[in-house]
Amino acid sequence: FSECTAGYYGGGMYVYGGGDVSLKGASFSECTAGTSGGGMYMWNSGDIALERASFVRCTSGVQAALFLAAIDRLALTNSQFVDSVASKAPAALFFTSSVATSDSLLRNTTFFGNSAPGNITILAASPLTWDCPLGSWMPNVGQIIGDLSGCNRLCAEGHYGNASYHFTSDCSGPCWLGHFCPKGSILPQKCPAGTHMPNERAANISDCFLCAPGQYQPESGQEECLPCAAGSFSPDVGSAACEACPKGGVCEDAGAASRLVWQPCPAGSFNPNRGSSSSAACELCPIGTASAAPGAVSSETCEPCEPGHFAATPGLSKCERCEPGTTSGVGSSACSECAAGTYAANPGQGQCVPCPYPLSSERGAVICSFCQKDFYLLQSADPIEIFSSPTDHCKPCPPSAECSDNTALATIGVPAGYWRASPSSAVLTACRDFGGDRAGEARCAGNERGAKQASRRLEEAGSDEYCAPGFKGPECQLCAAENQYLVDGVNCKECAARGAAAGRIAGLVLGLCVACGLAAWAYHMPWRKERIIGSILRFADRSVKY
Repeated sequence: FSECTAGYYGGGMYVYGGGDVSLKGASFSECTAGTSGGGMYMWNSGDIALERASFVRCTSGVQAALFLAAIDRLALTNSQFVDSVASKAPAALFFTSSVATSDSLLRNTTFFGNSAPGNITILAASPLTWDCPLGSWMPNVGQIIGDLSGCNRLCAEGHYGNASYHFTSDCSGPCWLGHFCPKGSILPQKCPAGTHMPNERAANISDCFLCAPGQYQPESGQEECLPCAAGSFSPDVGSAACEACPKGGVCEDAGAASRLVWQPCPAGSFNPNRGSSSSAACELCPIGTASAAPGAVSSETCEPCEPGHFAATPGLSKCERCEPGTTSGVGSSACSECAAGTYAANPGQGQCVPCPYPLSSERGAVICSFCQKDFYLLQSADPIEIFSSPTDHCKPCPPSAECSDNTALATIGVPAGYWRASPSSAVLTACRDFGGDRAGEARCAGNERGAKQASRRLEEAGSDEYCAPGFKGPECQLCAAENQYLVDGVNCKECAARGAAAGRIAGLVLGLCVACGLAAWAYHMPWRKERIIGSILRFADRSVKY
């Protein structure tokens, strides 16, 4: 509605005796009415709801850019009244309701630059509830003067407002005990620790009372202070906590405003807490530590055991040494065995020493006495002698062999496809296939798996232990059974019987004789003159001749 004009009421819109009205985004700009309602006039009607309405530079000959009289309810939200003029107050909004209990609401609406006598912007003859931010309030009836954006009145000092619909400066009520409420408080604020507030309506933090000497208050928002407990004292005002008796000892009597007699904890114990009133508060030094000084204040004053030493029980004044073959770290309660491949020859040794190359050891060793992985012991010897000259006794594992920790010459692992002459030999021979597909690997089973367990069998059986069942000899190329021979490098076949061999030879000789007889007979026959057979026989004559 722009530049609309009415001689009497409602420059942009006039409603009289109608029902409900609901407008969204309505704009009344530079509208003029001869009397009231420069933008809109509504009388004796139902509910009116205006959302995002705008009344700008509207002029009223009497009252208000928006004049609402004897309506049921008003809901005015997110709207604005700007630079409107009336010759009689109010300039922007006049409101009365015909309902006894009005639920009319005004929310998030701005009034700026409006002009009327007395600078009165709003006149509400009936209750008009404002949806205010927390901590603020607005009167629900009467005159409101000047510019405003929403609610512009804060809750009074000593009071708080935690709801949106307050009509007086008391808002939600007086500030609580133990709290204070500055102007515009949403909720009471707690008096800090070390203070108390026994009265309501405190306005500032300075109103909170400090606790007296001998008292304390560890929590905020409290009505009273507390007396110091036994074993503690409070020499100053405003204490949030009483000072406890010093660490490292006990105070058997209660304290008030000064230190009491302090007795130190005995040697081997400590007290990390203040305010102790009994000797039971002295704690023993934990395991892994020891201390001979009295009056210790924490477990940190108990000295940790050095490497190679331990303290198995609490309260010790001296740590014990670890046995040979074991060691410990700093602050240990027990010694642990040296790991495999290391040793500790002396008591109280701070760390286990790696075995010299190429030796190794079992767990908890005091000396390294056997060869490490990928090496083998050439021959048995005294452990001290082996330790003294490791490279003289430990030799590199032969090519293609397997040597785990603690391998001797007799227990070298021989993989499948390899053979050696005896357990005392370090030479491995690759088994040939002899025409078969991986035949050497099938014949030569080796002893790579369970080499140590097989050592006794190797010594008893010799080189045949490396052969698969049914084979023996070098490279396992002989069949173990009698009257058998190797075929295709992996199969054993029965030899033929002697009678059968003689029969085959006799049959061969007889066949040759018969062939020679037939040839002689054919040679003397007249066939020599035939064209084809004759040529063959004449060729035979010349061959025999030469």
